[in-house]
Amino acid sequence: MSTTTTYTSPIDLYRQGVAVLTDHLGPVDSVRFLRLLDQGSGDYTATRQNQSADGTMEDLCAEIHDFEVKQLKP
Repeated sequence: MSTTTTYTSPIDLYRQGVAVLTDHLGPVDSVRFLRLLDQGSGDYTATRQNQSADGTMEDLCAEIHDFEVKQLKP
């Protein structure tokens, strides 16, 4: 089954595609399918290891505190 439709913009095409998916798969499976198409980028494991090596929880809390103090100063 093939039909041709004229879309005025990529946004219209996206909306139509999501509507078709939702009609046929339901909202939950439509989201699951769309997530399959976007696997992200980079190396998650390496990024997490580097982030945890940057400091301790105490260091992070101190940075947050310092940032909040600076934001409160006029």
